[in-house]
Amino acid sequence: MSKIKMFGKTELPHSPEELKQISEDILLHAKKLGATEATALVKENGGLSLKVRKQKIDTIKHHLNKQISISIFCKNKSGAAQTSDFSRSSIERTVESAFNIARFTSENDDFQLPAEEDLEHNPPALDLYHPWDISISDAVKLATRAESAALSQDPRITNTDGANFGSESSHFVLAMSNGFMGGYATSAHYLFCSALAEESGLKQMDGWLILPTNGGHAVKRVKSLTR
Repeated sequence: MSKIKMFGKTELPHSPEELKQISEDILLHAKKLGATEATALVKENGGLSLKVRKQKIDTIKHHLNKQISISIFCKNKSGAAQTSDFSRSSIERTVESAFNIARFTSENDDFQLPAEEDLEHNPPALDLYHPWDISISDAVKLATRAESAALSQDPRITNTDGANFGSESSHFVLAMSNGFMGGYATSAHYLFCSALAEESGLKQMDGWLILPTNGGHAVKRVKSLTR
């Protein structure tokens, strides 16, 4: 089972197939408890962020987030619960929590799954997933280059608040007890630099941001500014 790449060679812990299996297990447990309908949203994301200031590394951070959101319907009653623990015991407890909330909440005719005609079973491929095979050292070099580019644009630019780099990937699966299941992976990369300009005793700070889904676009843009 292929997993989702974050940055460089690192991967998210679960494959899309594993998220689907978790979703199916949630719906099955909800049905065993007596739920009339249920939904499961399973997602995870992770990546790298760092900051360079005055050509030196300021911070380097790795992050990984996981979440399961469960909605249970008992006729016209609804309950919801969340967890970040993907263990079977935690998932079952979360389903049971949502079920117990649904049992004792007030009725509402709007507590139901969307109509079949409102669900998209064949979404278009939007080309949103482009993991960046970049090392931490190359990411530092890119941020350093961005800060240098800001300082070289105009003699009135006297300082910066540093340059920030980030790269992350995410994926999710949404499953419903009516048979719907869908999801996809996305990537996001950013390069941001904030510079300070001075003239006639006045100071002005502003920033420049690149936010592509494909990291190669950020590299090309920085290179064009530092030629």
